[in-house]
Amino acid sequence: MPRFSGDWVNVHGRYDTGSDTNWISLDILKSAGYNCTDDVRPYKGPQFKSINGSPIVALGGIRVVWRQNGQKRQTEFLVLADLPYNIVIGKGLVEQYAALATDGLPKGTYV
Repeated sequence: MPRFSGDWVNVHGRYDTGSDTNWISLDILKSAGYNCTDDVRPYKGPQFKSINGSPIVALGGIRVVWRQNGQKRQTEFLVLADLPYNIVIGKGLVEQYAALATDGLPKGTYV
């Protein structure tokens, strides 16, 4: 499993209960010290569309170690080159961690 090689990096993100997928930006992976050439696996799953119907192209998939409120987690994310937030948490993870805040990721969330 990939491990970051640097320090924890504070992230800014959003919950998206309309998304079946968790997304992470390529830039934040690089900032966290992931080797994006070796750690990101090719993505061969279904295609995605934004709310306005334009295609969303995943660069690949990665299992990310992240921490929130001192608790470490490991989660699958799809990687995007152009994401308005560092991470977007999809509905499956929101449901899994139902105690998460509803107005965005709380301060103290790191990858």
